[in-house]
Amino acid sequence: EWLEAPVYAAIGMNENVSYRSQQLRLRQGDCLFLQTAGLGQTPGENGVPFQKQELRAVLNRSRGKARSPEEILRFTADEAAAYCQSDADRVGYAALVLEYLERFDEAVVAVMVNPDKRTLFDMDTRAEIARLTLTGLPRARVVCDGGLLVDLYRRLHADAVCKGWRNERDLAYERKMDEWNRAHNPAFRTLLLRAEGEYANVSSTQVRELLRQGRRPEGLVHPAAMDCLLSHLPPARPDEGATE
Repeated sequence: EWLEAPVYAAIGMNENVSYRSQQLRLRQGDCLFLQTAGLGQTPGENGVPFQKQELRAVLNRSRGKARSPEEILRFTADEAAAYCQSDADRVGYAALVLEYLERFDEAVVAVMVNPDKRTLFDMDTRAEIARLTLTGLPRARVVCDGGLLVDLYRRLHADAVCKGWRNERDLAYERKMDEWNRAHNPAFRTLLLRAEGEYANVSSTQVRELLRQGRRPEGLVHPAAMDCLLSHLPPARPDEGATE
């Protein structure tokens, strides 16, 4: 039910009034009243404010995902923040995470070690770049792990590992990896999202080449992570053929 009412001062803004807070457990049949003053004036990328229809859709999606009042409010705040993000903020992994958050309650970006690759940055720097890339995204976090993905999957009680692929070579490799992981954990599941449009040919090699030329990888690296990436860039090495 949607109640239309005049806008008054929000609870807690009047310093001359005392308020008492307490914790409540909702029971079946109870109603949770949400005041949305201010939220409806928050515009999205298309200029349309986060209004009644968006809030109603978010609350419907929260069913089964959020139970306590705190969880419902956090879920709503996260969804509103994602709604107000601009397309410029949805770059690379941020775009991939947003795609999968439509299907899952949480996204965990795992920064791991691949002994077959010599990375440009150490694990701590890679993790910080990942965290900055996820700035403002709802229900997303970063973890670091030096072990096997199949073991991390088990410890996190994950529902699926989500990866992007650009071409048939990528797809064949990811399918091979999925077979290996399922052989060691029958519950292991991989979801693959095809990179299309502007992301179809994006690779870490492309980013490294731009950096080698002294150019900023605009559009390939999230704006929030750009300064961190550039400030930790090591001196150029003679063998730049390794990939991230």
